[in-house]
Amino acid sequence: MNRKNSTVETVVADCRTRCWRSDFIRLTAVTFIAMLIAGAATIVALLIFRPAALMLPPGSEGWNLKLYAFSIIAFAMVAVVSALIGACGAFLLGRSNTALAKAFDDVFGLSDHVSSAMELRGADRPFAEAVCNRADILATGKDPCEVFPVRVPRTLWLAVPGFIFLVLLPFLAGQRIMPPDLSYRATSEVGKHLGDFARGLNQSAESEQQKKLIKNLEELAKELEHKKMTRRDALAKIAKAISQLKAKAKTLKPTGINLERAAEELARAKEMEKAARLMKQSRVKAAAKEISKTAEGIKGRRLLSRNQDFEKMTEAFNKARRHLGRLKRRAKEVSKATSNYDRDKTARELDKFARELSEAAEQVSMEDLIDKSMGELSDLERSLGEMSDEELARLGEKGEKGEKIGEFFKEGSGRGG
Repeated sequence: MNRKNSTVETVVADCRTRCWRSDFIRLTAVTFIAMLIAGAATIVALLIFRPAALMLPPGSEGWNLKLYAFSIIAFAMVAVVSALIGACGAFLLGRSNTALAKAFDDVFGLSDHVSSAMELRGADRPFAEAVCNRADILATGKDPCEVFPVRVPRTLWLAVPGFIFLVLLPFLAGQRIMPPDLSYRATSEVGKHLGDFARGLNQSAESEQQKKLIKNLEELAKELEHKKMTRRDALAKIAKAISQLKAKAKTLKPTGINLERAAEELARAKEMEKAARLMKQSRVKAAAKEISKTAEGIKGRRLLSRNQDFEKMTEAFNKARRHLGRLKRRAKEVSKATSNYDRDKTARELDKFARELSEAAEQVSMEDLIDKSMGELSDLERSLGEMSDEELARLGEKGEKGEKIGEFFKEGSGRGG
């Protein structure tokens, strides 16, 4: 007997599909929940024990967004792997036709008619044909959905809090996988150094314009010292200050006078030592007054009493000329007078030099102040910017323990005096 496409065979085929689907959902759900629990337990363990490999450098940028992305990708991967395991498991657990027919009989109370028909398929006997016909009649109108209904396992609802846990992971893990950002300790040290530097400049400030510039530096120093700034924010503040100083420098008409270098050369003559010291401190007006006093001393024959003194003065002004910008012509005249041992002319030329220096005083001081400030800020910016995250973290930890961490920045802080 050949009974193709009988009702029994159709029902059993449908049961097979629905049975596979039911097994797939059940196994996928169980696997998914098991993997989710295992993953959550692993993450919790890592957060508790904080292995070094998990630690992020303090101040790491975008760590929370990366963790969000990781959470979503991990959740998706768990779902895909669970589905693959569920599909393979459902295939391996596949039941025989007889077992599927027996399940159908049990659900609808058919007293094994459908399973018997499946056993007698192909038998060429009247009894077998009668059993199969009877089974077809009984199976007609019966829905295999009732045998293997599609149900979402209750355990799958655990995926909801699991997903919420993964979404909240960046917040839960923030203080565990990323130590407290102590980099502000290093930026605070930068602020202290900048404050010391500004106070050093303030001692020699001669005009309101200079005092205003120094006040801006002091405000930046206080902000860096007292606000808990990340390195990125501190560098942005310093860069902005440098930019403002550059803009200010462009508004000045250059005098070409390098106070520090000129002072070094003028100090070769002992009669110019005090004036040179004042110039080095950017106290240009005070230096001009001192040069006038030197001229008076030369007139009164208290200074330049020997030829060697004239020669030292000549050498000092000759070497200083390259750093005196618009005053170099007057310096040349001083050199000529001293090289001729002409006391009166030397005194006159020094007086003129003092007047011209006094006239240029404010702008020269501003140029020097801007140059020193930009140099200091650039050094601190470089010191802070070149530190690795690990160095920054170590400095922060030292600062947190009360240890001194200022040594790292000392190279950039020697211009204040």
